[in-house]
Amino acid sequence: MLRSGGAITVGTVIVNGTDADNTFRLSLINGSDQTCMARVTRKNFTLTIDSGSDRIWSTADCPSVIKPISRKLGVEHAVAWSLTWDGKRSKPDCKSARKATRPGTYVVTGAVRWAASTVETPGVQ
Repeated sequence: MLRSGGAITVGTVIVNGTDADNTFRLSLINGSDQTCMARVTRKNFTLTIDSGSDRIWSTADCPSVIKPISRKLGVEHAVAWSLTWDGKRSKPDCKSARKATRPGTYVVTGAVRWAASTVETPGVQ
């Protein structure tokens, strides 16, 4: 159970060409023994795509891809959502022209920062 936040390795993405469209299906699962409120916002959730030590893309640069979620979850219930990466590198404003990534394998990591001391256990699908 995460109590104050943490990072979750979502998985790897294999990009075979430029302008790839990758959709990630994510979920938060209430692993506590009581009902809780799940909140996903631009301030408490990030998804980052890396290649070794090179950061390729992040929702910190492109926060508009995060659609806020606020939902009460019963014990062992989940909330799911999707997030799409356009296969291009990100820049701080995510608006200017961006380079397409090269073919390769990338590591995807999600991080959730929780405000409460007892919260649901996030699980990623």
